[in-house]
Amino acid sequence: MSLTNETSHGWTPFTTLSYTWGKPSPIQRAVLIHGQMLEVRQNLHDFLDSASKAGSRIDEWLWIDQICIDQGNSRERNHQVAQMARIYQSSTRTLVWLGTGFDGSSRLIAAFNATDTRRIGPQIAAACRQLSQLSYWSRLWICQEVV
Repeated sequence: MSLTNETSHGWTPFTTLSYTWGKPSPIQRAVLIHGQMLEVRQNLHDFLDSASKAGSRIDEWLWIDQICIDQGNSRERNHQVAQMARIYQSSTRTLVWLGTGFDGSSRLIAAFNATDTRRIGPQIAAACRQLSQLSYWSRLWICQEVV
């Protein structure tokens, strides 16, 4: 992604995606980026698929490391990794993708959206425990991405 001098911080407004790459698997998924096919891991494909099905609209550039960094070029990859904190700090917002869901995640989302969150039953508590155990929270970059 080319960042230009169009804003006060010197970059075009963009949103970052915070997610886990997931385990490498023999099956990669293909996405079409600027007319070219690019293989991505399953978790990123799930995000892109979910966002498109939900009718999500992102009105600015979306910076996704797996797509925006040439993963086959170690020099570029190392340069970009050194800029990760700056990239996330300069973004307009960060979307967090925790995955496609787990048993109880729908109830947990409903509880977060409820007006009275003082009543948390055992099912919601169990869903919170599952949420806290997702591999997302064990990532090295989580703090700088979310903060």
